[in-house]
Amino acid sequence: MQLFKMSKLLVPCTLIMSIISLHASAADSTDYSVGFDTVPDITIVENQGLDFGTGLALTAGVNCTLSLTDEGTPATYPGDTAMKMAGVVVDTEGVNVNDLAGTGCATLAKGGTYGLYEISGVNGGTVKVTVKPNTTGTDFTFVPTGCVAIYDGSGDGDSCTAFTSDVALNTVRIADAGDTVGNTGGGIPSPGKTLIAVGGTITTTSTHTAGESLVETFDILVTY
Repeated sequence: MQLFKMSKLLVPCTLIMSIISLHASAADSTDYSVGFDTVPDITIVENQGLDFGTGLALTAGVNCTLSLTDEGTPATYPGDTAMKMAGVVVDTEGVNVNDLAGTGCATLAKGGTYGLYEISGVNGGTVKVTVKPNTTGTDFTFVPTGCVAIYDGSGDGDSCTAFTSDVALNTVRIADAGDTVGNTGGGIPSPGKTLIAVGGTITTTSTHTAGESLVETFDILVTY
């Protein structure tokens, strides 16, 4: 009886093998293409250098602030024209933009110059932006503040979003052609670009003498 059972099991196996063999003999092979589009490299250009002017104190451990904010704080917002944005309402440059204040500098109206940096990338693409502090400066440290222009792909919907030092903004949308249509005022978006406006606070880390020119650096990181 065992032999008979084995015989029954072999029958379907033989049939399956025959079917596989039949299909194999009728097989075909065709080449198909696979596509991949690259995106342009990200570039960052300094349109306007960040400068705290000439009024820095000579002692160590004092600070100077150039306040820069988003449109939610109008007095220290760079303005839609400078940021090349078309918002729901037109926000002009604030009355206190580029003012300096702090224990390490004279309180000067328009005594400094905020930094303005242009990012170029894929039209309508989303990038991640991080503005890094300088915590190890020989002459002074720097903690940045400011905002990044974010576009909505249509008319009158752009905004400048405040960033926090060393914290990434993960959904910064670059302008495309849709951002240039139907705007009623403000700035003029440039497809493939966005802008970062930077102010912040410097704190001296050493004693200086009059007439020195002091320069430190900070990083802006942008990735897709």
